[in-house]
Amino acid sequence: MTALPSQNSQNSQFGQYSPYNQLHTRREQKIELWQRRLQRAREMLAPRRVPLVVWHHGSDMAAQMLALVDAALGDVARNGAGSQGGE
Repeated sequence: MTALPSQNSQNSQFGQYSPYNQLHTRREQKIELWQRRLQRAREMLAPRRVPLVVWHHGSDMAAQMLALVDAALGDVARNGAGSQGGE
């Protein structure tokens, strides 16, 4: 039975600075930066009670977006079309 190569043996096989390792590291850095920006945005919007939602595909959020539009249209109908909120 042949043992699978470990991560350490792959590093020694391809070298520490192989293109694969560089791409993998670059991808991890991009993900980390995106997560930091997302967290910062949530911190800024939370006091204003603005939800920040993320999704992978537009279809993931279609039903939620339609519900938000319906709620906003209901608010316009109740408050009048010419109403400027907060005045």
